[in-house]
Amino acid sequence: MDHIERAKDEWFAACRCGMSFTYSTVENGQARNVRIIRYGRFFQEEVARLFAAGRSVLEIAELTGAPCRSIWAWLSKQNTSKRGLSKEDVEDIERQFRDALRQHGELKLLAMNDVALYHRVLRYAPHLLPRGAAVGRSLNKK
Repeated sequence: MDHIERAKDEWFAACRCGMSFTYSTVENGQARNVRIIRYGRFFQEEVARLFAAGRSVLEIAELTGAPCRSIWAWLSKQNTSKRGLSKEDVEDIERQFRDALRQHGELKLLAMNDVALYHRVLRYAPHLLPRGAAVGRSLNKK
């Protein structure tokens, strides 16, 4: 810790990595009742990596212990779309979907022949699908 000071009933500590903490007591050399009040760059980079890998905000919050609101704030600062890809990547998925739909003729054939593309559209560009098509089970009905 680079900086430690006492304020009322709590201790305040700041680290070189950018994280800041408060804690109330120290027992056996371990801080107790630790509360992170500022997350560092490492956490922000890890959040971006997990989100790009397809993890949801809730999953990231559970893995890192950071609040969902903080995760949304970090992601919004990094020029990512609401679902985790850059706007250019989402536009590329939209273009691929339109081309594949033209090639296959109908959505059901596209979903059966290019499952990966269909799932990317479900996740990143559901506005392209007709109402009710976003439910995966509807493709399996005969």
